[in-house]
Amino acid sequence: MSFKDGVIEAEYSDGFVANENMPYVDSSITMNIAILSQINEKQHGRMKRFSMYFKNNRIDVDWTKTPIGSKPIRIKNMSRKLNFDNPFTNSTEMLSIEFGYEYSKAILVRKTKVYKI
Repeated sequence: MSFKDGVIEAEYSDGFVANENMPYVDSSITMNIAILSQINEKQHGRMKRFSMYFKNNRIDVDWTKTPIGSKPIRIKNMSRKLNFDNPFTNSTEMLSIEFGYEYSKAILVRKTKVYKI
């Protein structure tokens, strides 16, 4: 299966796999918000794997080895192209993606890697 660059996925201790492209039960939020805010852990247990698809590869973070209280990170660095003559042709492009996790240890520690598009 092929995904767009930056699509995130999480696997939980009960075996449930949440992919950003899946619909979430509560239509007021999206699955990527449910993964990044760790809402799914209430129903499915602690996250085991946090993943991102990039250039048709899956990049994994073994969540069982992250410090307790870690938060998943996926930041898309975007650029916007404006067309003042025809605003309907404005476009955005992704320049890079920061992926990994962060946690507090007296100061905020972020363990991420930037993937250039």
